[in-house]
Amino acid sequence: MFLALDCGKSLLRELLVFIAVWDKDEQSLIFQVTTQIVEAIHHSALVPYAWNSLRIPKDIISPAQTVLLRLVNHMLRARAASSTTQDSKDQTRDLKLVHFFFSFFRSRIVPECAALMHLQAQIREENRDPAEFPVDSWDMERAKDGLSQYLEFLTTVAEMVDMRPHLIEWQAIYDLITILSSLEAAVPKKPLVEVPKRAPAAESTSNASNNASNDPMVERPYATGDEGVSPSPPPPPLQEPAHKFPWSGIKGQIFTIIATLLQPPPGQSTPGNAQVQMQMMKYNGIVPLLNCCAYDDHNPFAKERVTICLKWLLDGCEAANNFFRELVNLAPQPNLRPPPGGTTVSTIKLDGVQGEVKVQVRSNTAPPLADRGASSTDELLEKAAELNLGLNQSKSGSRSNIEEDFMA
Repeated sequence: MFLALDCGKSLLRELLVFIAVWDKDEQSLIFQVTTQIVEAIHHSALVPYAWNSLRIPKDIISPAQTVLLRLVNHMLRARAASSTTQDSKDQTRDLKLVHFFFSFFRSRIVPECAALMHLQAQIREENRDPAEFPVDSWDMERAKDGLSQYLEFLTTVAEMVDMRPHLIEWQAIYDLITILSSLEAAVPKKPLVEVPKRAPAAESTSNASNNASNDPMVERPYATGDEGVSPSPPPPPLQEPAHKFPWSGIKGQIFTIIATLLQPPPGQSTPGNAQVQMQMMKYNGIVPLLNCCAYDDHNPFAKERVTICLKWLLDGCEAANNFFRELVNLAPQPNLRPPPGGTTVSTIKLDGVQGEVKVQVRSNTAPPLADRGASSTDELLEKAAELNLGLNQSKSGSRSNIEEDFMA
């Protein structure tokens, strides 16, 4: 009766939206009451019906659906932590619920999020006009919250021993790699240090001369200086435009799920899961993993999570090891060898620093800088001593001449 009437559906929607707006934690009363309602709905196998009734056509995932998924995730996590065993009927019901949410994830969430990321990549490459981006920042934020909650749900499912084989069988790696590759193309990495752009010297001098020639105080000494000054530039926007939305934190959640799926089966410590390893090789998952090793302030500790993924991927997978061997052989060696006795200047990329940094490499046969400084200092001291000596000699000679003239 609760979901059969429109008033019941509206009440459920308002409860879920209230939790979303006020960001209620799991210890709050309304969260616990709503969790019991969702458990009762799940006991009747009506969660898919409630999910579809909360859908908003213009959103990829509505805020009410996001909170409902959060409650389902909390329910499954509590069951996984419980020591009591469930009967086969409850396990089958949970499996059908997980299959429903994963089907929705594959058929709607991944394609629409990947489409937005693809359009972001086209705008980033200047192949499309930013005005063609169809949604605003508010819609992007809601899409990101829904995607993040879905990945949190998949993390819980992957950690459940009885549910993990089903995710592997459904090839969830394909969807995760699709999102990861789309993010890599759509969003540039945010460096830890941004190198300021310097204007050329000729341009700066020309601007200074133009400002001096156009100074109103030179031509009209009694005019006020505010008449010829251009207005100040507008302040920077409070937030980035929608086509530059960073999708912060999504990569870290994807790495956690991939690492969990790559782990050995329960009861084993090595090697990694062979089925997931072959799926990673089949869908070319190594390349986006390696691209995420560079520092990105939008996804902190991404490199450490990628390291765990690569550990389980290379453990017992000969195809992955051969890929890395070929990659090392094809890597060009940096040309930083200076000429004998000289120095060379080259540009390198530092992790966390935007752009390229100039470095100077000195040869082993070049004299050290300390010896050069000491020799130059010694030369200066010798010249100073010679000058002082000549001055003293001239002074003593002049005194003797004066005394001789006086005695004469």
